[in-house]
Amino acid sequence: MTWGRWYAAKSYVMSTLWLSPLIAFVLAQLTYRLPHRLGIDFGAIPGFIYTEQGKISALEINITMNLTFIVFTFGSMLVAIQIASAQLSPRIIATVLLRNNVIRIILGLFAYGLVVALGARNRTETIANFVISLAALWGLVSVVAFLFLIDYAARLLRPLSIVRRMAEQGLKVFADVYPEVAGSQPDLPHWRADALPVGRIVAYTGRSGVILAVNIRALVAAAARFDGVVELVPQVGDFVATGRPLLVV
Repeated sequence: MTWGRWYAAKSYVMSTLWLSPLIAFVLAQLTYRLPHRLGIDFGAIPGFIYTEQGKISALEINITMNLTFIVFTFGSMLVAIQIASAQLSPRIIATVLLRNNVIRIILGLFAYGLVVALGARNRTETIANFVISLAALWGLVSVVAFLFLIDYAARLLRPLSIVRRMAEQGLKVFADVYPEVAGSQPDLPHWRADALPVGRIVAYTGRSGVILAVNIRALVAAAARFDGVVELVPQVGDFVATGRPLLVV
């Protein structure tokens, strides 16, 4: 396989949502088929022991719940993309959502719980008690994951969050293509008008974002301790990217 085909295949895999549910489907098949074939039963999980009718009810509830979560997740994401496209390009939003590992992992959790519950529901008489307890426990995990997904998606679709993620992906590409330039020392800002000698330029190493507050007392104490001058290059409210000058000593 040539490099071009490998890169195209890698890019396609990294921007798909169906791969995570597919892996979850395979794992779910192994979860309830292997114990049945090998005759292994670890016993019911404490707190998730049911009667025969309780097993059927718990599995049917989990099937309905996980199926609803999957449908709601895909439907809400499509609606969110349409609404957010009024402010940003739909291509940018789709790229951010499709390449987000958190969303893909949570979809995999829903698919895993759905397939395990379906497999256990069709084999309630012969399935291991451990699998039934696991399916019931996974229903609670799916509820927590769904609530987390709602909060996460609301924060993810903010214009600032989308622009920041796109910028991080672009900086990663620049670092891969131009490693020497990306790792070089940032230049001294041209807006400094004083004639004090520069001892060191401290670059920002965290995630890109906006400065909301500055601990002035800590900067003054650090400058007084070493008998120097510490200058904050950006101001409060400015956007600071990773690797840009933050402090001038």
